[in-house]
Amino acid sequence: MFKRKLLVNALILAGLSGGFYSTAWAATTNVVEGTDSTDCGSAQDFSDKALPISLKGKLGGISPPDDTDDYFSFTAPVGTSVVVKATAGTPSVPFLNVLGSPDENGDCATLSYENDKFTVPEDGKFIVKASDIESVYTLSIAEEPPVPPVPTVDSISTKIVDTAGKPIKGIYARLLTCVKRQGCYNTPGVSPALSNSKGKIEWNSNFGDELAPATYKIVANEGFYDYENDRYYPENLGYSADSSPKFAAAEDEEKVVDNIVLEGKKAVLSMKDCIVGDTVFLPGVCRFSVGITNKSTAVLKGKAEATLTGYGLYEEDERTSIKLSSAQPVNLKAGAKTNPALSFSFMPPNDADVLDGAEICYQVDVSEGNRKFGSKILASIESGTCLVYSEGLGWNSHARFNIFKK
Repeated sequence: MFKRKLLVNALILAGLSGGFYSTAWAATTNVVEGTDSTDCGSAQDFSDKALPISLKGKLGGISPPDDTDDYFSFTAPVGTSVVVKATAGTPSVPFLNVLGSPDENGDCATLSYENDKFTVPEDGKFIVKASDIESVYTLSIAEEPPVPPVPTVDSISTKIVDTAGKPIKGIYARLLTCVKRQGCYNTPGVSPALSNSKGKIEWNSNFGDELAPATYKIVANEGFYDYENDRYYPENLGYSADSSPKFAAAEDEEKVVDNIVLEGKKAVLSMKDCIVGDTVFLPGVCRFSVGITNKSTAVLKGKAEATLTGYGLYEEDERTSIKLSSAQPVNLKAGAKTNPALSFSFMPPNDADVLDGAEICYQVDVSEGNRKFGSKILASIESGTCLVYSEGLGWNSHARFNIFKK
């Protein structure tokens, strides 16, 4: 049997720093002579070497032609994640398998080995088989470096209050991550939070929020922000939206942000959505109404206008907005509300060119002032449902949350 020298370099673990191994060569390099290991039963035994181990070998290019496989045995504690890799001086590298110890028949079972990793299932020797190459190669067997813990902020919290300092319940808020020269954006992995009866809003790493040390900003709205469809749904609690200043949150910190004060709105709106075809005399017409309550101490004089927004009516990804011509005058004393509610209507298109899945949503804006001196929008409300067109069925009302926006 052909004799071969196998250079064995035992790497001694010197330490772990920043998630990477620091290693040093052993004081001496051992040269081991032995017969070729042509099967798992004759594996070169390195079980007395502590991991990590580096081995140099050669396959192919010699006679007899059975020098196609090399076998090496090692040991490691149960549960250890072992990285087994090979490199060579050619573009190709040896094909590796991890095997169990020989059974009574001399056979070695193939064990699970994926992405260069092998988890030690039990005590005993384990064998690495190298094959399918004609070259000098280097084999390394080492424990997988532990994954360093990801730094997190323990929690971020604030309170939502009105101008008198009274807590406001039911306010949704978003946590934005702010990056210099890139602006602020919705924090990945963090959902909007809702203020409780004490006005408190909190995000917590212990409850699934992914809070990395960073610069943040809290935006408090009076409604729900739908991330998937990139749309905001007002709840009309009677408060304007506001936000906190930017702030830094550090690792392991329980960050408490100053209260966010929301001003009360002059007008609060409510809407009754339409159901297409619910009018006996005008089938297919969408009729909806809006109620307005004047929350200020002065007369509210202005108008209410409805805007329709179409998504993918005649072309995919097309967005079209139009205002209904039927603006409604608003003239309410302090504390008064519209009685009856203001009514709006429109008829969606029914021509053959409307695309399947097209959608029409609508909203109403209430503004104060007049054309001569200018007007200011006091409050807006979006419909809770939209109209969706289906071939063969026509237009039907669907809840916003169930619709995929193009």
